[in-house]
Amino acid sequence: QHLGGMTIGALVDEYRPAVAEVLARVRQGRSGEPAATALAMAAAAIVGAIDRVDLARACARSPDEVAHGLAELAGHLELDWLTAAVGRLPAGNRWQARARARLAAELSELRQHLLRQVLGGRLPATAAARGVLDEMKVNEPQDLAMLSAGLAEIRRVMGC
Repeated sequence: QHLGGMTIGALVDEYRPAVAEVLARVRQGRSGEPAATALAMAAAAIVGAIDRVDLARACARSPDEVAHGLAELAGHLELDWLTAAVGRLPAGNRWQARARARLAAELSELRQHLLRQVLGGRLPATAAARGVLDEMKVNEPQDLAMLSAGLAEIRRVMGC
């Protein structure tokens, strides 16, 4: 269903270079950290590489262009903090898991929309959105209602 008409082999071929690059960097960067820490870091890096390949396909750009665009976007707006906050939401039952997954999907759509704007050289002003993020950060703990409302407000002030 999520293969988008591609075969599994074609998907593997598409993701292989990005994942291989991440694994090579992880192997080079080993500095005696505990195995569990190294594994967690490698897993996060691989997920990030897969996300970049997905974004590259969606934006019809190279993974390198996407990586540069994401770095520029991160300089304007801390969407990674929001992604981490969504990831910390409870998912102890089916409805919590569905709500968290839906919010993560909405955030992914926003990231893709803003990335396209960055790659096109037309990112709107981000000060109001940064203000929303800053306000959410200081109001702990963040819950589903706060993060949902905050994401909606960011979309509104960014004109998305």
